[in-house]
Amino acid sequence: MKLVGIDYLSIESKMDPKQLTHIVLLRERVIILESLDLRSVSGGVYELFWCPLKIIGAEASPVRAWMKKSEF
Repeated sequence: MKLVGIDYLSIESKMDPKQLTHIVLLRERVIILESLDLRSVSGGVYELFWCPLKIIGAEASPVRAWMKKSEF
């Protein structure tokens, strides 16, 4: 797995102050995209694009993400 996306504020449970989900995924170099708006996305295969801001010294960044229906 290379990336996990979720249409909620965080992939982390509010009940986990140690943020174990983030630690496990990031340790395996899995990219985490949070707060996606997936309300209008129907089932199917998509290509995902995202552009993070380049913030020197930051471990995370807001991104502009968009998808298009895959032609494959």
